[in-house]
Amino acid sequence: MGKEDTNIGPPNSPRHPEVFARWDPAKARRPDIAEAPVFYPSLEEFEDTVAYIEKIRPSAEPYGICRIVPPLKWSPPFRLREKSIWEGIKFHTRVQNVELLQNRGPVKQKQKKKPKVRKRKRSSSSKRRPSSVPASVSSPEEEEVFGFNSGPDFTLEEFEKYARCFKESYFESKEGNAPSVEETEGEYWRIVEQATDDVEVYYGADLENKVLGSGFERGETSGWNLNNLPRLSGSLLSFERGDISGVLVPWVYVGMCFSTFCWVNKNNNT
Repeated sequence: MGKEDTNIGPPNSPRHPEVFARWDPAKARRPDIAEAPVFYPSLEEFEDTVAYIEKIRPSAEPYGICRIVPPLKWSPPFRLREKSIWEGIKFHTRVQNVELLQNRGPVKQKQKKKPKVRKRKRSSSSKRRPSSVPASVSSPEEEEVFGFNSGPDFTLEEFEKYARCFKESYFESKEGNAPSVEETEGEYWRIVEQATDDVEVYYGADLENKVLGSGFERGETSGWNLNNLPRLSGSLLSFERGDISGVLVPWVYVGMCFSTFCWVNKNNNT
């Protein structure tokens, strides 16, 4: 490895915990969940964002989520691949223990269980920096502490390299075959529901798009530009004058294999 790669550090480097967990395809789990609907608007339909959303709402609403595939001729600029951003801007990451997601982890489960011997040792150079946690007025029995632990800072280029190293290490097999999307999803749900090992990944969350950028230039006038969507005529948010981060100002998320964004109630209101 060159100097740059050594600094990034693959999953078994001093900067990152080694990946001991491995793919267990025989125990894959796939929840019996209906696929969310996918819509393919025409160019004409795609012109009016709010009108199209209203049109598909009766079909999409029962699922809580849907996917809209733009017409082939629609090609907005993608700023994140610009060299100055891809190689030059670092962002903070969080540590996510995938095996604890089912228990609203990481903190809740660790409070209720006695310390146990971990299957891997953590290096001193990758110690976690706990986030601040608000005080609670509940009793010790009812208290639930929530928070997250900070991971390393990455550029997008560095994060992509690390993510590839992790996935290759985790899914390595004698046959050398890469897992399919279905196999990856089956392994994810096995980890969440019937974990046998610690699986630790990083993800960038709540990143200001003013700094990192996103799939759209801020001056791009399309109604599908998330910088513009809340202000469109017909949107309830168009009456709000301030720039509310995460509501009127989009956030950027950067994930790797097994990174998880858990859906919360407030997402239904924005």
